[in-house]
Amino acid sequence: MERKNAFRSCKVIPALILLCLFLACSVIVPCVRAVITHDVIFVMNGYGTAPATQHVNDGEKASRPADPYVMGVRFDGWYQEASCENKFDFSTPIKQKTYIYAKWTRQCKITFDMNGHGTAIDPEYAWADETINSPSPTDTDYVFMGWYADKYYQNLFDFSKPVGKDLTLYAQWALKITITYDAGGATKGPNWIDSMTVPFSKTLSGTVAKPDASVVQAQPGYEFVGFEIDGTLYKVGQSYSYQVGYNFTVKYVWKNVTKYKITVTGGKAYSEKARTNVITEGMQGDPVFVSYDTPASGKYVTDILYEGKSIDIFDYDGGLVMPAKEVTFTIVTSDRKTATVDLRSGSGKLSEDAYVYNRPYGASITIPPVKNEIDLDGDGTKDITVTWNPGDPEAAVTKNAGTNLKGSYTVNTSEANTPYKSVTYIFSEDASVKTPTPTPKPSPTPKPVPSVTPAAPLTPEGTSESQETDPSSSDTDITKTEVTTDPSETSAIEDPSLGTSDPDENGAIETSEPARGREENTSVKDDEGIPVIVWIAIILLILAAIGGGVFLFLKMKKNRKTK
Repeated sequence: MERKNAFRSCKVIPALILLCLFLACSVIVPCVRAVITHDVIFVMNGYGTAPATQHVNDGEKASRPADPYVMGVRFDGWYQEASCENKFDFSTPIKQKTYIYAKWTRQCKITFDMNGHGTAIDPEYAWADETINSPSPTDTDYVFMGWYADKYYQNLFDFSKPVGKDLTLYAQWALKITITYDAGGATKGPNWIDSMTVPFSKTLSGTVAKPDASVVQAQPGYEFVGFEIDGTLYKVGQSYSYQVGYNFTVKYVWKNVTKYKITVTGGKAYSEKARTNVITEGMQGDPVFVSYDTPASGKYVTDILYEGKSIDIFDYDGGLVMPAKEVTFTIVTSDRKTATVDLRSGSGKLSEDAYVYNRPYGASITIPPVKNEIDLDGDGTKDITVTWNPGDPEAAVTKNAGTNLKGSYTVNTSEANTPYKSVTYIFSEDASVKTPTPTPKPSPTPKPVPSVTPAAPLTPEGTSESQETDPSSSDTDITKTEVTTDPSETSAIEDPSLGTSDPDENGAIETSEPARGREENTSVKDDEGIPVIVWIAIILLILAAIGGGVFLFLKMKKNRKTK
């Protein structure tokens, strides 16, 4: 009977132990999770008293405290980070220890330093994120130049930007300079001013333009030329830049626009060097350029006469300044000549006096322009070289080495302005004159181009496609490396709720991010789920149950042997 009861106890007791363990786990685990809370800490960023730290259950929301008040500082709300860039949303569920930062904006004082001129201006007050208006002081003998952020006048203050902090603005002044205007004999209009004031060292710049009739009107027969300042004339269309250093006068300059007749016999007059705009009259001071017409057959130009005097037709590119009277030009021409050059000694001279006129305006000659090699017999070989230096009255002619010409050869010139109809070159006593007929050169036979086999294209590794690459030959073994950080290396940070800091330029108060390693006032760490102590208790219960079962088994076995 006792054996039977023991056997029944052996079955019932383990079952009861397992039931107790199940019930313990069902009760302990939910209870452990229910006690997880997170600290919500309010950081004041240097002003006021921090609200009490809130202990918020996991997944619930923090309560927004009443807005703090500090005299002279404006509270701008609660933010997620110390730099106060993103506002904190109190409807967000709390999942971990959380710091919430107060943002403040200071009231700034702006002081105006008049630097000994004008009437004093009272200080102004504005929040750091606000702008202020620019005062405009005046002074009898000085011109106000602006407000600067430094007393050395290096940084002009920008009134379109927030003040940011307490400021002292410095007024810059400049001595007044008087500019007097002289109409230069013209009629003054209703908008004419006799003088004006500008600051010392101011730079006046721009482009000279004709004055409006409401300012000044020219006398009949006159035209506006420009302004004269300190003896320098700035003409219409000309840019000017003038730094003011003392009182000065601006004079209007005018010119007589009466036109005078221009006569050119055998040519034309032009208003510019390019000789495209033909003119028949000009005003005093205007430039005049002359060119001649193509001479008649058998003639060439030898001279240009201005008011009966010879002028150099080749150095006349500068033009003539028109006087206050009519002017006359005459183009002089001469007959073309035939020249002979004796090359029996190897060289000779092309010595006509008229040779210096081989470069009239826009024209050129065939023999020689400056240096010219000539094929006289048409065989493709250059037989002579004609060289001429500008200004020389004759040209040098040299027989080229290798030429085997005999007799005489005549070259007919074709340019209308060359002094020569033709030039005969004598190589020997044979007096017969031969006119060369150019022999056309045969067209060269094109040479065949050898075919080229293109090289194999390069692969990205720089080898041809026919080459094999061994992946194992890579010089660099690139592997990923995991970088871990030891939390113990983070230095401790003082309680952020007690810290203070100076405002930045925008008036926002910044503090460093508080340490995240502080212990929370919770019974369980946030990110580890069930605490270790609970798991230890469960394991002990399991071991106790196993031990109890073993104990009963051994006891039953002992009783069996005894009986």
